[in-house]
Amino acid sequence: MYIKEKLGYAGAGAAVLIGLVLLFVQPWNHADSVLSAEAVEETVISQYPGTVEKSTLENGEYHLRISTDTGTYEFIVDSSDGSIISIQQISKSGVKEHAILSRDTVKEKLLSETGGKLLFLELITKDDQDIYKAKVKTDTERTLFEIDPYTGEVLSRQTITTDEEDDEEDEEEENQKFLAEEEVEKIAMAEVEGEVEDTELRGEDTNHPYYLVEIETDDDKEAVIQIHAITGQVQSVTWDD
Repeated sequence: MYIKEKLGYAGAGAAVLIGLVLLFVQPWNHADSVLSAEAVEETVISQYPGTVEKSTLENGEYHLRISTDTGTYEFIVDSSDGSIISIQQISKSGVKEHAILSRDTVKEKLLSETGGKLLFLELITKDDQDIYKAKVKTDTERTLFEIDPYTGEVLSRQTITTDEEDDEEDEEEENQKFLAEEEVEKIAMAEVEGEVEDTELRGEDTNHPYYLVEIETDDDKEAVIQIHAITGQVQSVTWDD
């Protein structure tokens, strides 16, 4: 009888102890303390914009692989509060090359904004950077432009006000000096049969101005024909593989 009472007390004590452990540990609440993968990804992406390539939950930590503009990174994030434990770059992104806008694109954009007549447009190198240089004539003034060749944005402008007589002389001089693009393109296509892709005037301020006409042939080859801007003489033909 005495033994049964002791066993009863022991059982009751064990039950109380288990109850206390469960009360403090509360394992049923642990699942609720783990953030969802979507919530963790949203938190990290808000700080480091990119694309989530991989997401796994290991030992209470989320392991995220995120691709950004500067490279791919491995994030370790606390699953309970979403705090970032560590960041490691595992690869770098290559620098993206921007394409230079065609002469026609820049010409159309510039004239739509100025409403004048284009006297010349040339792609030059200034301070080790490519840049478009242009001159536009209106009824009362001439304006020199420097234009970003990648965006078409006007970087600088210089306006020269002229009277009507000077303006007419300037127009006559310009018309006599350079062949029109249409004439130059006809000369180029007579040299190489195909479709004109681009035409550029270069060396406008030098003693040897010339056009570069890019032509694509029917067999997908490209030729660049250099033509004197005043005489129309074909100076060279270069094939691009």
